[in-house]
Amino acid sequence: MDTQQRKNTLLAKNHELRSHQIRREDIAIEKNAEPLDDIQQSADRVLAFDSLTRNWHMSSLISEALERIENHTYGLCADCEEQISEKRLAALPWAKYCIRCQEVADSSNLLWKDCSRSVAVGTAPATIEVHVDAKRILSGEQINGEFI
Repeated sequence: MDTQQRKNTLLAKNHELRSHQIRREDIAIEKNAEPLDDIQQSADRVLAFDSLTRNWHMSSLISEALERIENHTYGLCADCEEQISEKRLAALPWAKYCIRCQEVADSSNLLWKDCSRSVAVGTAPATIEVHVDAKRILSGEQINGEFI
């Protein structure tokens, strides 16, 4: 597939994402007489925000890919600058990284996605669970006589 076809695919996908707009009513906070209605509305709002976040992220990746086409860097890994495979670009025309660099980025994101959650660090057979609490780190709190 040539670059112009990929550009057309990216533009079509971007148009599709923009056509699925979330209405203001989908995220509005309204007080209901029934507590179960409040719970249902809250769950619907969370789903709407998740959808909005996914669409925004995908649109961002597509815009970056279109920019790379204009800059003649489309198809090059943003990390190692090696050529991204044709199979990968056919499946994910907005791909920013080659498979190897994407796997590294994904594993890095899984470990450090949220610094206020517990994350598993290490590999089998000895996996250590580490809890990082940003507020405690910023406050300079000590644990066992050491600053964290």
